[in-house]
Amino acid sequence: MRGTTNYLRLGIVTLLALAAAVPATLSQGAHTNPAVVATVTVDSVPRVVAVNPATNRIYVGNLNAGTVSIIDGASNAVVATVPVGNGPFGVGVNPTTNRVYTANHLDDTVSVIDGACNAVIATVPVGGVPEGVGVNPTTDRVYVANPGDGTVSVIDGATNAVIATVTVGDSPRGVGVNPTTDRVYVSKLLDDTVSVIDGASNAVIATVPVGDQPRGVGVNPTTDRVYVANPGDDTVSVIDGASNTVIATVAVGDGPFELGVNPATDRVYVANAGSDTVSIIDGASNAVVATVPVGDLPLGVGVNPSTDRVYVTGSGVSVIVDDADADGIADIDDNSPDTSNGDQTDSDGDGVGDVCEQAGEVPSTGGVPPGGGAPPGGGAPAGAIMEIVIGGLLLVAAIGAFYWHLRLRSRP
Repeated sequence: MRGTTNYLRLGIVTLLALAAAVPATLSQGAHTNPAVVATVTVDSVPRVVAVNPATNRIYVGNLNAGTVSIIDGASNAVVATVPVGNGPFGVGVNPTTNRVYTANHLDDTVSVIDGACNAVIATVPVGGVPEGVGVNPTTDRVYVANPGDGTVSVIDGATNAVIATVTVGDSPRGVGVNPTTDRVYVSKLLDDTVSVIDGASNAVIATVPVGDQPRGVGVNPTTDRVYVANPGDDTVSVIDGASNTVIATVAVGDGPFELGVNPATDRVYVANAGSDTVSIIDGASNAVVATVPVGDLPLGVGVNPSTDRVYVTGSGVSVIVDDADADGIADIDDNSPDTSNGDQTDSDGDGVGDVCEQAGEVPSTGGVPPGGGAPPGGGAPAGAIMEIVIGGLLLVAAIGAFYWHLRLRSRP
């Protein structure tokens, strides 16, 4: 019996060791080397940026020029420049209707751009000195913060008419929307709070104290977390959308102004205007995991979760991607992500770069090398490890059953 018990214990220990190896194996090939791979020149004083992930178009509001530059996300080239109102200070996109909304700070209007033809199709009068713009693609509602009169204008996207004006208080600036819960979050610069608006009733249902001089607001609808940039104390407040309470305060760079959220990766990107950097926050741990130098005076942030690209306005528009081998090609597109291969040479056309095959590497998007085998680093594929673990479970169960069978037989 003692020998059988020892075998059972050995099987359990082995199984636990194999299970512990799985997370390490799954993490192989995960890259965390964000870098600026391109800087796009646009019009004078690019202030804000928004992204349509459905069309892979990036919309940049140029404050001094009174225009919106439209960038093709595939080529990082400006494909159109659209005149809008005076002083575009905020921009939002409805990817469902392919409409773009710019808040024109100096003439109290919102310009509506048709993304299909790159032309202004409507101009909507709103409140005083409009800034932040948030869009709910589910309800087709557009929310515009008006610091000049302490209100939020609610625009019906179907009619391009203001259907409600919500009083929120001193100097509303940033707007974030959770389309899943139909909640709208508005930062207020002068009283250090965020107003929470119920999208169904257009009523303020909560006021949340945050950091000093809050501005940019971003929402992760998947986790129901709200992120607020506080340039007065160089922090980001993290609000739990379910309880409307701050659950974490994250120290970032100097003068965080705007931020963007990638729900697909649970990452938050914060433009630090005073330090010319972008802080990257991991949404799971609420910790800064990377800091990326960008252009002068970064202000706006736009994220495309489909391509995992981040766009930051400053002296131009900086394009940030994960680039493990620093060859200027995003890991998601790189056929040799761990070895520099700027020309992407692939002689046999199998999707794996020549230098990658020579080094025995696996592209981060390619799974396993041609013909199978282990990923780089010599470890077994995660699927193989899982098979071993399952097999170990069955082995332990069999040993256990045999052990109890022997015990029952030995009873008088």
